[in-house]
Amino acid sequence: MAYENYTVRQFMRAWFDADFSEMSREEFETCYTEYIDTAGLFATENFEKITYIQYLNNRINVVRIAVNTHKEFIEFFGCPLIKHLDIFKRFGYSIKYENKEQFIKELDSIVLRENRYISELEITQKQLDDLKNKSKKKPSTLKESRVSFIRMLNSLNKIGWKIDNDKTMVEELSIIVKQQSETD
Repeated sequence: MAYENYTVRQFMRAWFDADFSEMSREEFETCYTEYIDTAGLFATENFEKITYIQYLNNRINVVRIAVNTHKEFIEFFGCPLIKHLDIFKRFGYSIKYENKEQFIKELDSIVLRENRYISELEITQKQLDDLKNKSKKKPSTLKESRVSFIRMLNSLNKIGWKIDNDKTMVEELSIIVKQQSETD
């Protein structure tokens, strides 16, 4: 096995820059094969779409639950759950309590603004379905592969995985990719 001996950065240098100073071409080919096999990656575009769909689903559900929880809390107790308003900041919303009616309107406004992500989810799901339905997949260029790989790393980091290109080994990355794709 080779992929447990190389970091993500070393792997990327060999793959995208043809820099074989840290691993030979043969080691790279072995490492790449092990990575693809362990990760179960046959189409990184599919993985990217699946990861983004998961992110959108999580966002939509968390915001919906937070809005409903705050509405129920204010109806039951007559005041908002102030210390938990920071959940909205995570998604780019600033909400303050002045009075009950204004607060409910702000919560309803958040729901309306979140419709954008519901539309985005539907579009991305359709794109994924279209990708799956393609019978022939054109071979990707090195540039497309690099962009796709970097997007995948960014997506994994965005949903909570901590991937340090200088510390994370390719073996660990492939297991993370496999684990994430199995949860989708």
